[in-house]
Amino acid sequence: MATLSEREVVQKKHCSLQSLTRAITLATRPTFVEKTMPSSSDDNATPLPGTVVDLEIASLLTAIEREKVPDRLTKLAVELQNALVEKRQRETGN
Repeated sequence: MATLSEREVVQKKHCSLQSLTRAITLATRPTFVEKTMPSSSDDNATPLPGTVVDLEIASLLTAIEREKVPDRLTKLAVELQNALVEKRQRETGN
């Protein structure tokens, strides 16, 4: 069995994380109800529950897409996983 070069390993990790990013982006898109809620640009609007977590997830996804260092990608993936667990727990009330 041939061993992968360091570059090939990095490319495989990067491709895997890109796929994960796309899947999570699709899974965390707002529902129809959320889309019809008042925009956050309204001065009187109160942030909806989970909005902070959604913003954190979006920020992590952006960082993952831009990151080139494999160790940092792994750390970002763990942070993203934790944010998604927190969101799921909040949504299910656990």
